[in-house]
Amino acid sequence: FDEPAGSNAATVDLYPAELAAAIDETNAWTYELVNNGVYRCGFATQQAAYEAAERDVHAGLRRCEEALAGSRLLCGARGGEGGLR
Repeated sequence: FDEPAGSNAATVDLYPAELAAAIDETNAWTYELVNNGVYRCGFATQQAAYEAAERDVHAGLRRCEEALAGSRLLCGARGGEGGLR
């Protein structure tokens, strides 16, 4: 179980120390703006609440687009947990 691909399997570190701050920052804004924004849109019971959540989703998607304009991954060339959300 600890080594499903055998003892020769490469180790994947999705939270490398040198990217920890960037991953934490990315996780914070992707959760708040994108993940939670979509959730809030779906459960909004008033138009104003829906529109506020929709603005957050669009802001989050713009931020993703800006980050991905210069890199294939959200958290640098090596990637990590933040880019898998």
